[in-house]
Amino acid sequence: MIRIPKAGKQKKINMKPDFSKYTDGLVPTIVQDAVSSKVLMLGFMNEAALSKTNSEGKVTFFSRTKQRLWTKGATIFY
Repeated sequence: MIRIPKAGKQKKINMKPDFSKYTDGLVPTIVQDAVSSKVLMLGFMNEAALSKTNSEGKVTFFSRTKQRLWTKGATIFY
């Protein structure tokens, strides 16, 4: 689900990406500033990352290097 600000209100849009189009099941995902449309980052989501994003309301990606989910803004432990 994507939330788009519109005149002070948020409009919800349900998206259903076709994960099977990608051999690794990872869909390129772009995060943009809602006002300026400036691209803030590019990450990758699998089905689990999209599901967690929708349920928790925090953007979650799949880390290709660490092979695990990570939530944007979460504390990083090495």
